[in-house]
Formats: sequence, structure tokens, C-alpha cells
Amino acid sequence: AGGDGGVVAQSEVECCERCLDSKACNVWVWNMESGGEGACWLKFSEHPKRPSLRAEGAHVPWASGTLAKGFWDPGAPLPVVNTSLGHVLLRTSEGDIRLRLKEDWHLPSVNTVRRLAAPGLPPGSCRQCEFYRVEYGFLVQGVLRGVLPVNKETGCDPAPQCQPGPRVMQRGDVGWAGGGPGPDFFIYLGKRPADWLKRDHTVWAEVADDDSLALCDRIVSLPSHTPGGPNTMRFLQKRLEIEVVAT
Repeated sequence: AGGDGGVVAQSEVECCERCLDSKACNVWVWNMESGGEGACWLKFSEHPKRPSLRAEGAHVPWASGTLAKGFWDPGAPLPVVNTSLGHVLLRTSEGDIRLRLKEDWHLPSVNTVRRLAAPGLPPGSCRQCEFYRVEYGFLVQGVLRGVLPVNKETGCDPAPQCQPGPRVMQRGDVGWAGGGPGPDFFIYLGKRPADWLKRDHTVWAEVADDDSLALCDRIVSLPSHTPGGPNTMRFLQKRLEIEVVAT
């Protein structure tokens, strides 16, 4: 395993290549452990051109480097938001989930998703977009982390415009997880309104059709496990990659 959180690589070059092949990596750190096994850590930085140094010099047993990929130059303009875009697809190997964007529910969140679907973004721009958690009769949860800046607003931020969510979440509603601004999100799949969630989540879309809802239910049925033991969160055994596509 190359140590906790690491992968095996027998040289700095191999570690760099591992990072190059990973969408979610643009910083690599490597050393040769005492057992003769090379340990390679694949990391990510929002600003790999300006890395922070922890240590340097001949006494440091680690080698590291950065790759100019998987980030948005803060000096570059953001893609223009297509304000007429009313639907996006969450494209997966299991099929497409069609979402109806609800800008009247939370426009900053909708525009974040619209940018992820913008044409002309370089390959790998959705560097960590995937479903990873499922709960029977409750949700399918994922993350939409791209190279573009993430949404930082919720329905109650900033304070002067603070309003609760548009309604108690209903089957097929899509919102940011944990009451935060993302990029983790979930699709609610319960049969009854989620009154125990109150109106604390920023909800910004709804599943647009029955076929897409049926696909969500099938994703929940994919092989999964509870690594924390019984009655803990259930995770997909294999994460399901997402591509955000304008439609």
C-alpha cells in the first residue's frame, strides 16, 4: 500500500507518472522506505504553481513535485455562465440522470453546476465528480469537485439574504450535503417528504423524469458495504464516475 494513504512506486519518476494518470492529483510526494518499498502519496493543490514547502535540503528523505493540471488559473476569467441552460445530465457508466436546474431555489449553486457543464473545458476538468455513498430508501450521494472554484454560498449565506430552503426535500430533490455549500451533494430518494431534514439544506435541482429516478434507485442497489460496521454509512464498493453534460 506504500504506507497509509499511499501507493507503491519504485522511483520518483513512477510516482510522478501515477500522479499524471490520476484526475485528482497534481502534487506527488515519494520516498524509499526502509523495507525497500517506495511510498508515493498522490495529493491535490488548488494552486500547484505556488506550492508550500515543508522542508528542503540533503537531510530530507522525500522527493516531491507538482504537475500543471487539475486547477484553474486564478488570473483567468471563469467560463461564461449559460443562463439559458435549464437541464444537465449526470452521465455515468450506468446511464444518465437528467436534472432540472432550479435557479429560483438557489442561483449561485445552479451557476456552479452550469459552469461544470460548460463546453470547451479541458479534459479532466471534473477532477473528482462521482457517486460514492448510497442508503436504501434515503439517498445517493456524490461529489462535484472540478477545477473551477467551488460554490461557497448556501441558502443562508450571506446573512442579509438568508432564507431557508425552498421546501422540505421531496423524492428526487438535489441539494448540497451536510447543510453546506458543496461540492458534496445528494439526491433524496425517500417516498415521503424529508421533514426531519427541515429546510436546512440548499436545494438547487430536481430529478427531471421517472427513468432518471429509476436509475438512482438502481445505483443504490449496486454492490456496497459499511466499512465502519453495522448501522454506519454505506459506501459503494466502486465509486461511480460522473460527467456533467449540458442538455
